[in-house]
Amino acid sequence: MAEGKIRWSDDEIGIFLEACLEELSAMTITSTCPKPQGYKNLIQKMKERIGRNLTKDQVKYIWRQCRKRWMLWTWLESKATGIGRDPITQAIVADDDWWEDKDQKKDGARVFKDSPLKHIDLHCAIFSGRTVVGNHSAVAGAAPAPPQQPTPRPNINISQLLAQQQNIATPGVSSAGKGKRLADEAGTSRGSASKKSRSDSAGDALHRLADLRVELMESRSRKVEEDRARSAAACIQLVVADGHNPGSDLFFMALDVFERAYWRQWFIDYCPTPESRSHYIVQTWQKQFGGKGAGGQGGGQPGYEGGTGQQCYGVGAPPPTGQQGYGGGVPPPTCSGGHTGFGASALLISNACSLNWYLWNHTMSDGSSWSSYGTEGQYTSDKDDTIIAMMQEILAAPPRAPHRVPTQFGITWMLETMANSAQCRAIFRLTEYQIYTLHVILENAPYNLHGSNDVSSLEALGIFLFTMAGNNSARESNNRWVRSNSTVSIYFRRVLSRMVMLGSKILKPIDPNFTDIPRRLLQDSRFGPFQFAVGAVDGTHIPVTVGVDSAIEHMNRHDETTKNVLTIVGFDGRVIFADAGWPGSVHDNRVLNEAIDSYPEEFPRLPFRKYLLVDSGYPSRMGFLAPYPRVRYHKDQFKGPHAPPPEGREEKFNYIHAKLRNIIERQFGIVKKQWKILKGIPYNPYKNVQSDIILAAFCLHNFRIDSKQNDFQANNPLYNGNPIAPMAPPFSNMYYAGNSAQAMNAYRDAIANSVENL
Repeated sequence: MAEGKIRWSDDEIGIFLEACLEELSAMTITSTCPKPQGYKNLIQKMKERIGRNLTKDQVKYIWRQCRKRWMLWTWLESKATGIGRDPITQAIVADDDWWEDKDQKKDGARVFKDSPLKHIDLHCAIFSGRTVVGNHSAVAGAAPAPPQQPTPRPNINISQLLAQQQNIATPGVSSAGKGKRLADEAGTSRGSASKKSRSDSAGDALHRLADLRVELMESRSRKVEEDRARSAAACIQLVVADGHNPGSDLFFMALDVFERAYWRQWFIDYCPTPESRSHYIVQTWQKQFGGKGAGGQGGGQPGYEGGTGQQCYGVGAPPPTGQQGYGGGVPPPTCSGGHTGFGASALLISNACSLNWYLWNHTMSDGSSWSSYGTEGQYTSDKDDTIIAMMQEILAAPPRAPHRVPTQFGITWMLETMANSAQCRAIFRLTEYQIYTLHVILENAPYNLHGSNDVSSLEALGIFLFTMAGNNSARESNNRWVRSNSTVSIYFRRVLSRMVMLGSKILKPIDPNFTDIPRRLLQDSRFGPFQFAVGAVDGTHIPVTVGVDSAIEHMNRHDETTKNVLTIVGFDGRVIFADAGWPGSVHDNRVLNEAIDSYPEEFPRLPFRKYLLVDSGYPSRMGFLAPYPRVRYHKDQFKGPHAPPPEGREEKFNYIHAKLRNIIERQFGIVKKQWKILKGIPYNPYKNVQSDIILAAFCLHNFRIDSKQNDFQANNPLYNGNPIAPMAPPFSNMYYAGNSAQAMNAYRDAIANSVENL
């Protein structure tokens, strides 16, 4: 058999599932598949228990097969409501038509006709919560249709399908139409400079920037070291080392002198001895602060002759009550360069002058006096600990700012913002005209959006747009609109429900019969062979926050919890179908199949020969044109100085196919950029709110495009109440044809031949 595929008996599958259950307990299986260590452990256990030397691919294959069979069985059980079971085997008892219908919808369902799934309990313990079972689709304004009875599906007439492709009417536009230019024979665009020289110069510039960054970091390090060596702390350490203890006269003089950086620099660089440093401090202080101290009536320096010869108790510190030179009162501490003699707290107070008056009042308000003086003129207090504790409390807990209340809020702020066109587009993503138009549409039947006595319907719409455009939380909207969290939440959900109702009307093609050729296909002759294309299909992952119980099934291959959103976009940029309910672990092809089966009326009904462009993640089948596999496809593969231009019919076909299908990638980028809530939808306990937000974003995207047309409400069939009726039969008849893949592959070859002949 092929690599990775070997035959397993039921007993061996049971042993494998038991080993998986052990790895699940060991946390080596935490998502939809084992971790690398989990694969190694499973390989070792299978070698020990069944004697097989398995590869990682073989273990991965049997894991996927077990998960696939579990999903298929649970799907059959969900469809077997009201059907009997065999009393011995517990197999589903149904007629052949029922099994044929289920086998057509889910390939391989017939294997459970005679016996149920083996080891159901082990499958349930391992895969329950790790596989998505059932229909999780969410389409605006529609519910999944019940299973349909089997209907005859005739084969497609391939010769009739290819008849009109032989003679394609090439649009009368130059091949150098709008869009990027094709690469020439050298692999570069015409008229462009050498990309190699640009690349080399860019590399040299990066090296120079790296060298400059290293030099800058080294320069900063040297500057930090120099500043640290000349800091006030370093200077004070020298003063203390010279024998001037904290609280001495010279110590407090040094505190004043070292407030200025250039005085500290001179002190460090030009005062090498203790005598020169003491002399420098005294002379500098005398020159700058000599007449401002509390040295006595003559203004002399503390501790030095001059004035009354009175002993100083610290610059600006209060002497005992009644001392000469102060009258009878004790002045409070000053903040004009002076310091108090608070002992241990003196350094803190000198750097927090704004607290001096506070501390003075609180320490002297009880009538106590400054009572203790050291033998060296140093003042100490028995309330030092109290003062320090008070200062720490004040500095650690600054007064809180008052709650910010906007000067304008609610409808007043909204109207003022809407009056400024630039601000209106930035905040609400719509123009003033578009907001008023959307408000009128939602106010009327059948949507009937209404407000209350306090919150108008226009303000409710503003709350919704404000939240969608900026991904603002309820608390941020609370602050902006000055409304309670519950009010913001209620009106957001009220407008959201109306937007989903509107989406059921406008998330559709304007012409469901696709009568006209899209304008984009007429702009370039290279697009002529694709004249029957009507749009593109793709899935995009929207990050969401979900509960723990559903986190695994929402985890995509990048280990992010997302919604896998199926979208169909026309060449005019409009979204014509969206299914936003599936978890991120579900494959794109399954989402597409479920959409076709569950929404036969809402899914676009393509006429014969019309098709949608899909990437290689979808199989080529009738109605869906996929590129050639294992051939260059993405536009990035055709770029670069060493990338050759497209050669041969298959590469040319894939190149033009990718250019046309890129319309859906651009629209995904536009929607996510405009409505930033799609960058990460927060958790919401209400069912389907996250899916509704995604659908509402696509609805707003379509409304922005439609409202740019003049009188769109009167001229657009989706808005004027007169939609065009579809004439094509249900899409599933063509999709489930027996030769669907064969017919579409032949159609692709005919288009590729036309592309090569251009």
